[in-house]
Amino acid sequence: MTGTRRRKGVQRAAGALRQLAMQDRLTRPDRSRRYQFLKRTFGPDRDMLFFGGLFAAQAYQEALACYIDACFVACVVLCQIVLEHTLAGVFKVSGREDLDGAGFFRLLREAEAAGMLRSDEVQAFNEMRQLRNQYIHAGDGGMDWLLKRRSKHPTVFDALEEDATLMLKALRRIRVG
Repeated sequence: MTGTRRRKGVQRAAGALRQLAMQDRLTRPDRSRRYQFLKRTFGPDRDMLFFGGLFAAQAYQEALACYIDACFVACVVLCQIVLEHTLAGVFKVSGREDLDGAGFFRLLREAEAAGMLRSDEVQAFNEMRQLRNQYIHAGDGGMDWLLKRRSKHPTVFDALEEDATLMLKALRRIRVG
C-alpha cells in the first residue's frame, strides 16, 4: 500500500470514528433511559437458567442489546424467539415430547391447560404473537398496520418502542431473566 492510499484510509477511519462518537453523544440519553428500564424490569446482570437452551439465552441477550440501541423490530422478533423456545423447553423437560416442533399458539394453549400460564397471560402472549406476525409477514399488513397506530403515537419510532417494551415485559412475566 502506498503512503497516499494509507493516509486516505486513516482519514476515512478517523471520519467514521468522529461520526460514531457524535451519534453516541446524541443517543446516549435515550439509551440510558432504556437501560434503566431493563435494570428495573430484570434486575442486575446475573447467571440465569433458560429452559429454552443456549439459543434462547443468546436471543435474550440480543433482545436487550437491540432494545438499548433502538432496534425495536429486531427486539420484538427476538423476544418472540425467547418466549417460544422457553415454553418448548419447559414442556420438553416435563416429558411432553408430543409438543416437539409445536407452534407458539399451541404452546400457549398447552401452557394454559397445564396451569403454567393464566388466561390473561395467554391472551397477552397471543397478542404479542400477532404483533410479531405484523412485523415479519408481508400479507399481515406490516407498515399499513403500523401507520394506523400512529394516531396513538407521535411517531412510528414511538409505536415500535412501545411494542418492544411490551414484549420485554412479557419476558419478565414468565420469569425469563
